[in-house]
Amino acid sequence: SPPAVHLLAVQSTDTLKSYISAFNWILTLQQAAEMADASYDTDRSSLYRTNATLISQDFLGVYYDDTSSTFGRGSQTELSLALRLNLLDSNATMRVGETLSRRLEDDGGAWTVGMFGFKYILQSLVKTKNAGAAFELLMNMADPSLGYMLTNDVEPATTNLWELWDGIHQGGSMDSRNHHMYSTVATFLFELAGVEGNQEPGLGYSQRDPLRLVVGGVSKNISSACSMSKTKRGPFEFCWEMIAPGRQQNLPAVFAGTAFNAVLATGLYSNVTVPLVDMSIRNGVYVIIEENRKDIFQGTLDGQTVELSHKPVAGLHRLAYDLQSNSLVFLISSGKFDFQVLQVI
Repeated sequence: SPPAVHLLAVQSTDTLKSYISAFNWILTLQQAAEMADASYDTDRSSLYRTNATLISQDFLGVYYDDTSSTFGRGSQTELSLALRLNLLDSNATMRVGETLSRRLEDDGGAWTVGMFGFKYILQSLVKTKNAGAAFELLMNMADPSLGYMLTNDVEPATTNLWELWDGIHQGGSMDSRNHHMYSTVATFLFELAGVEGNQEPGLGYSQRDPLRLVVGGVSKNISSACSMSKTKRGPFEFCWEMIAPGRQQNLPAVFAGTAFNAVLATGLYSNVTVPLVDMSIRNGVYVIIEENRKDIFQGTLDGQTVELSHKPVAGLHRLAYDLQSNSLVFLISSGKFDFQVLQVI
């Protein structure tokens, strides 16, 4: 069973040491099971998962309140850590996400997490469809915030992060200006720009396991984004922007859409997902797809459409429509691409 409850706070007065200890215990077992799976050690995997399940049941019994959809005392850290463990069904998970979003509002939109909660709060918000709240956290310039580190008048940071939110007000200890404690924000920034899991070993090396890129990223609060990163096989760039509704040249209807460009190193594969404009009737959507300003597809997408027949483009291995997600899927590799998707609205 998890450690006994002790009302000794860390990070804030609402976060318990015992809670964080139990969280790390469960997470370590979950990760150990994944490692055992990767090495085909089914006995150890089963052992780790069994123990993780037993401890998770105790964790829920001690800390989870289904009536209020909260964990522990309902701090930002406690809620974020619980969502990371994936212990609840989808409906309960979404309700806890709403609790986290309301807690942020109650806290004035300010960060109240420390090194433990910071790692998971942004991803937890996105997972529960509160990406807008995550975006607002990133855009916050008040003290304490990442924005304050960059824009304060006393000692603005450059490309580095502080060890503590109030590092400039500390004495000679724990006041590093170049610390990794909050560096997990970089992972979220890639996700915000639409790059998913780019650090996973081997991702992007084949059509079976391509890089995962998503036009629109994880937030509806931004209209464009651009990212640059690299894998062991080489660098890649991915940029996208939303196209505002309007009339396109030589086209009679009103169109909206998205554009994206990608640069992939030789031998690097990527799956690019392009969500279409959400409409009440998804069947019968007319789209025009261009590459380098030349039409490669025009037609109506419906429930029977899966693979799209298109004009040949070097490096474009697949173009498909996914009805369930109302998205186009591009499988591309090794080169420079400039696509535009226009949709009649």
